[in-house]
Amino acid sequence: MASLSFRYRVPLDISLVVLVTGIGIAGVVLWHDYRSLRADASESAARLGQTLARALAPDLKLDARWPAYRTLSALYSGADPSWLLPAYVVVVDPAGRTVVASDPVRFPMSLEPLALGPERAELTAPPPSGSRGEVVGPDWIYRAVPVMAGDLPLGTLILAFSKRALWPRFYDSALRVLAATGALLVLLLPLGWWVGWRIARPLRELEGCVARLGDSADPPLACKISGPYDELGRLRARVESVAARLEERRALEQQVIRSERQAALGRLAAGVAHEINNPLGGMLTAIAMYKRHGRDEAVTRQTLSLLERGLDQIRQIVSALLVEVRAEPRDLTPKDIDDIAELIAPQVRKRRLSLQWDNRLSCDLPLPAGPVRQVLLNLALNAAQASPAGGSVEVVAESRDDELCLRVINAGDAIDEARLERLFEPLVAGGEGGSGLGLWVTDRTVHQLGGAIRVHSEPGTTVFEVVLPVGEPL
Repeated sequence: MASLSFRYRVPLDISLVVLVTGIGIAGVVLWHDYRSLRADASESAARLGQTLARALAPDLKLDARWPAYRTLSALYSGADPSWLLPAYVVVVDPAGRTVVASDPVRFPMSLEPLALGPERAELTAPPPSGSRGEVVGPDWIYRAVPVMAGDLPLGTLILAFSKRALWPRFYDSALRVLAATGALLVLLLPLGWWVGWRIARPLRELEGCVARLGDSADPPLACKISGPYDELGRLRARVESVAARLEERRALEQQVIRSERQAALGRLAAGVAHEINNPLGGMLTAIAMYKRHGRDEAVTRQTLSLLERGLDQIRQIVSALLVEVRAEPRDLTPKDIDDIAELIAPQVRKRRLSLQWDNRLSCDLPLPAGPVRQVLLNLALNAAQASPAGGSVEVVAESRDDELCLRVINAGDAIDEARLERLFEPLVAGGEGGSGLGLWVTDRTVHQLGGAIRVHSEPGTTVFEVVLPVGEPL
């Protein structure tokens, strides 16, 4: 019942109230009818008892029992059975012995007191002052009337009424009451259902309106709910106001999203230019070195090698921006690690940094060279940018327990907690001249290679450590 819709619950509640009210009214009417029947029977018995007592007094005073019996018999001769007539009438003397009875066979004259059960003592005793003389037993209702000759008590007249005699009349009354109640309910129950439906209609409209408030796929909200300006009307007005404000907020959010999207495209373009500029700087440095020493065959080979790796690095940057790492046929060599030192050399010299390059690899490793070079290049350049002028940058590469470990350490300021929590999110502002895109690319590349990246930062020392599993498939 608690989960039932208001469109059913309100009409059902009203119908239930109507039903309970109808049954309650019928019960009260039946109870009142029964009390009325009892009161009518008691009043009729009192009048009949007084009449019989006055009629029997002269005969009982002369001990003329036969005339007294004829007086009692006349009560039943020629009369139709009625619920107002007693089942029998008995006159007893002050000692409780039968003097005369309407049914002498059932109550013959005897020297013994009349056997009427537990009610005998109340019936034969003088009635208390103010008593109605009525005694109610399990199956019978007795009316006791004293028979007097002046101030001389002659006996007690006992009229016995069967309770069962009241039921036919009560049943007849009950049938009429129940029929009237049923007819009334047949009219009121549909009316109550209709009233409940009208009451619940604004609630249904309000529920439908509220249900659409959080649905961004809906067209512009329109909450028009019918009804007077009562409590539901005021609630309706509040919901309409909220719906209007939500619509305004939705339009504002769409505008903000468009603005953010345009700003994100701008940051992405700046980030891509920044990432590609790193290998381009190394390639330009290699070309400048070739112009100065172009006739040296060793310099030529080194320049071509740097150009080839730089172009390969640009290709890998584009692949990383698509967050996609593909396996390469070429494994990582110690030379790939040393090339990074050449590529960051211009930045190191520009900032007058001390570079400690510790390449402990002695053989090739089954790892894609391009993504690993990109990870190390990004971390090394970020370390150079984060270090103060005249500071130091330390890079360590080593293989241990089937893992490649890369550590990049700089002596710059500590990274604050707020920035550290979002360090690897895309397009979060990085250090000077950076956009934060490089760290996002680095993080995605490391995770695609099955590795992990950890950061520890405190004043004067910041450590980036990358651990990559060796020999595992991409």
